[in-house]
Amino acid sequence: MSPMSLQPKGKKQIADMTLGTAVLLKRLEPIGLEPYDIDLSRAEINHMVTRNFMSAEYGGSSQATLPVIAQEKLEKHGMNDFMYLKLDYHPFAPQTPGGCGLFFSTAEEVPVDVGLKRVFTRDLRKSEWQYMGQYDVRTTASLSLAEWLDQSEKVMKHGLHFHSKLNIFGR
Repeated sequence: MSPMSLQPKGKKQIADMTLGTAVLLKRLEPIGLEPYDIDLSRAEINHMVTRNFMSAEYGGSSQATLPVIAQEKLEKHGMNDFMYLKLDYHPFAPQTPGGCGLFFSTAEEVPVDVGLKRVFTRDLRKSEWQYMGQYDVRTTASLSLAEWLDQSEKVMKHGLHFHSKLNIFGR
């Protein structure tokens, strides 16, 4: 399957948001690169769900990154800390349960540290989501001018809104 076929239907092609290894390590090393050990069966770890199921069962938008949960649903299950990251928009989000990662946002989208979140990432080939675990989402330094200027033209042309803030997934 070609990379082009992994793009969402009806949307413009998303830029390759590859950042240099040094940039990634500088932001990930403070929280540790080793995945958090999860004591669950492989079947439980690899279980996938749809956003429609999550929205119907737990509430919130089936499209928002940080859905707002209605009070009646919140009273039913007590969870209002869901975070959904599509890997085509957030290529450095955790890709294995318990793994570290980065979430890109602007200060307008996520103005402060978001705290503990139940993080799900989407499979690029189908509309199913995998639970990665509970993460402490905290702000890290924006790219420095030197780091920004070191990025590819493709990242700079299409990624202006990605560089203003990075949030770290800690454990």
